[in-house]
Amino acid sequence: FYNCKEISKVSFTYNPEMIKTSSNGTQPFALSIDTAAFAGCSGLEAVNLTENVTSISEEVFSGCSSLKELVLPESVTSLGYRFILGTGITSIAVPKNIKYAYTWGSDGPFAGSNVTTVTFEEGIETIPSGLCSFGNYSSYISGEIVIPKSVSNVGSKAFYNCTNLKY
Repeated sequence: FYNCKEISKVSFTYNPEMIKTSSNGTQPFALSIDTAAFAGCSGLEAVNLTENVTSISEEVFSGCSSLKELVLPESVTSLGYRFILGTGITSIAVPKNIKYAYTWGSDGPFAGSNVTTVTFEEGIETIPSGLCSFGNYSSYISGEIVIPKSVSNVGSKAFYNCTNLKY
């Protein structure tokens, strides 16, 4: 869907299917959204993600300037660098199951975005390394960062170069 400027809404349908694992167990169907899947879709205004989504890769919604809100389901465990670069998103809630934040240089998942407020969901124990890291792009995080009492570890450079933060 790269650069499809006419797309205005994307909805993923929940898949209740259980998948067999190599150890003869089962697990819920998992969906990964790969690199730049919707990049450049400047008309995209709404995205509905389901609990099947476990991974959002780098620059997935890059350049989706009409996208003002994105709700990440609890099932998301990893976010790629600059995944919301150039969107209209100003506030985001990080799900409690997030484990990995992939970076490019010092750019983390929120680099190049307009995010000013980050809320970590109650139950998160570790804020991943590089999650709010900014290298090549300015940090707009200046509003509020809400860290719940469940957090016991903040990864290295989790808030690297967040120069607008006030404490």
